[in-house]
Amino acid sequence: MNYETKMAKILKENLFVNHRIEAQTGNTALQQITYKAQNTMEHNLVYTLTNNNIFVTGDFGEAVFTFPFTVTLHNLKNCSLELFRSSLNTFSKCSWHFDKETAISALKGYWEEKKVDSIYEDHDKIYEGFMFAIHCSNSVEDYNSELLPVITKTTADAQLLRVAADFGKCISPNLIAMWVGLLDIVRINEKTAINIEKVEVNTQYFKELLQYAEFSPTFIIGGDEFSDDHTDFKKVERYNDLAIALNEQGISYIKIPVTDLKSLQFGEKEAKGIEEYHARYKK
Repeated sequence: MNYETKMAKILKENLFVNHRIEAQTGNTALQQITYKAQNTMEHNLVYTLTNNNIFVTGDFGEAVFTFPFTVTLHNLKNCSLELFRSSLNTFSKCSWHFDKETAISALKGYWEEKKVDSIYEDHDKIYEGFMFAIHCSNSVEDYNSELLPVITKTTADAQLLRVAADFGKCISPNLIAMWVGLLDIVRINEKTAINIEKVEVNTQYFKELLQYAEFSPTFIIGGDEFSDDHTDFKKVERYNDLAIALNEQGISYIKIPVTDLKSLQFGEKEAKGIEEYHARYKK
């Protein structure tokens, strides 16, 4: 298991184990998604999808990614870490991480595969120089600086130095975190869509509601907004059922437009109650 795979596993099983979609607003042209654990602001991520760009902000830095296609949660399902990293435009932090274990493994593997012993007379000195550079470095920049003396003091050439410069060079944990978070959002979104389609009571209603939530968000469903002080509002059964269904999939709330309530086939009393609620608690 390489460094990136191990780091992704650690993030998924530890740091992001309680994360969920906290808010999802916008439409297919511009969509913003907040990914965080409940009751804490630590390790939060906010993704903004527009055209072929993804803007990411939060505790792991700020980054802009430009993909060779229009980004939607649906077509990001199979986004690999390599594609994610290659799509990076700008990043507020270092995009590379130096991992000593990976560097040592790469050095040993290259030495054996290319039979370097038969190419350079002072191969032992070159090997020791590379190993010294690895142990003395804590970043890619440090490592590259430590490699320079190997060229001046041995018969190692520029080609070997270029190869050695990539030993231990891994994708930054911050970028891996952004990628893991994105794939989890895709997973939650897909799972929710599947489960909502399976709701037996008024299935068409739920589909329409999700459609409005995606394309014209203004009204909050679910989350802490349902307090004991608003018992009458909670009794709007179809809203409450959907809020529960979404919550089970890790989504605290979604939004729909108040102006379109009648088209969702609410009764007059229910629509009026929802409009009053929205007027009083609109953010």
